[in-house]
Amino acid sequence: MRLSQCFISSTRCTSGEAEIHQELNLNADQAQRYIQRTADVMKELKYVAGNRLSAGDAVAQGQNGDMAVPNFEPLYPDSDCSAMSATWRNSLQSLAWFMRYWRDNFTAAYDLNRIFLIGSDNLCMANFGLRDVPIERDQALKVLHQRIEQYRNAPQNERGNNLFWISQGVRPGVGYFYALTPVYMANRLQAMLGVEQTIRMESFFTPGSLPMSVTIFDDNGQPLISLAGAEGKIQSEAKWMQERMWFGYSSGFRELVLKKSLSPSSLSIVYSVSVDSGAGADPYADHQCYRS
Repeated sequence: MRLSQCFISSTRCTSGEAEIHQELNLNADQAQRYIQRTADVMKELKYVAGNRLSAGDAVAQGQNGDMAVPNFEPLYPDSDCSAMSATWRNSLQSLAWFMRYWRDNFTAAYDLNRIFLIGSDNLCMANFGLRDVPIERDQALKVLHQRIEQYRNAPQNERGNNLFWISQGVRPGVGYFYALTPVYMANRLQAMLGVEQTIRMESFFTPGSLPMSVTIFDDNGQPLISLAGAEGKIQSEAKWMQERMWFGYSSGFRELVLKKSLSPSSLSIVYSVSVDSGAGADPYADHQCYRS
């Protein structure tokens, strides 16, 4: 019996649909914990960065020993970073001491690859590499440009929010997750603090008897990273992208879909299970069990 034949159309889920919803919802909770944990890390790093940057001279004088301090590198061709590297040296040294402590004690637990600091005025970046992970420099800088412009063009009341995005890696279902947060001192934006960590889509579901695919979308419904089954990647649909949580059938009655927003980011995760209903549309294609 095909999976689609086990379900009937109603305003409430059948027992079979409810079981699938429960399984997918538990998987989505894993993705939510990943995003929330990164947001918590960013909050801690933001607090430390603000303190270290504001008290850089005093802290740096009390620390002995050699410490590799990253130089500021230009994000834009016309950015002059030489003066910034000299002015911020003590602050960067103070921050570098903390980053080494973080690397030795927490990097493995949080799967962090690097932490970077971007000056607010001339858009120069200091990269605190925590792991020997190669970086696709041109692509990474291009995306950083886009995100910084997104921040600058955002309404004033939204500029305190963190930015989150994902870049697909070489291997399917493996990529890099980025978070960027503003650092203020005396109510003035001083820098943007960011982290990069590896994201593995296989961590967001437990393989079971039902074949499924998982995809993360941005707020425009564009797929960022996916681990798809034999049926291929699912395409976003307006009827469920507008909801914080949605569970029901895709158009054409081809997949049973769970979509959940991943707060506090603007990303969404979508799980899909093929119902193998064959070609053609089904009158129950818009059957929806859960929404919020």
